[in-house]
Parts: sequence; structure tokens; C-alpha cells
Amino acid sequence: MDAIRPTAEYLLGAPVEFVVYELRRSADMAFAMLNAQRPGGVPIDYATTPAVIRGEMDVQQDVTGAQVFYRLTGSGWIVEEFSFGATDVWFAAEPFCTRYRALISDYC
Repeated sequence: MDAIRPTAEYLLGAPVEFVVYELRRSADMAFAMLNAQRPGGVPIDYATTPAVIRGEMDVQQDVTGAQVFYRLTGSGWIVEEFSFGATDVWFAAEPFCTRYRALISDYC
């Protein structure tokens, strides 16, 4: 989860920890469904997050939920695709269904 942490902290403010709801791996790919929170399980007040303050996300939208596609490289896991605060199953379409079929075939 450390690969997505800088992005989460940019959007939500630091510090951030994750609750992992789903984690799938196939070869050098992984897919995670996460929820960001403050250490100790404290909910993030998304109305006061940097992303909402900057106008990048809607104050009415819970921006703490995330879906992330990772790829394993020689230096560790990197983020390939992600979304925070999605209100739909954005990855259940092309090109994601083809690229990540081993991870998300039940969504495609």
C-alpha cells in the first residue's frame, strides 16, 4: 500500500493508513480496494481534505475509498492506475478489462 500513500496524502492530507477490503494478485499485477483513514482508525473528514479544498473533488463525495492497480517491478510495487472517490465501477471497461483480466474478470 505504500506505493499509493503519496497520492493519498496529496489528496487527503497526511498521515494516512489504509483498510484493505480486497486484495488480488496475479503474477506481477495486483488490485486493491482500500479505504483511507487516519492512524488509529479515525475517519477522515473529507470536507477538509486538500483535494476538496483545491476543488479537485466534490465536498459531497466520500473521497476516502480507492481502487488501485499495481505492477511489480525490479524496485518494488508501483501504481499503474487508481481512483479515489469513484462513484462507479470505473475499471469494468476497456482497456482495464483486457489489461487486468486475471485480476478483475468477475467485473468485466
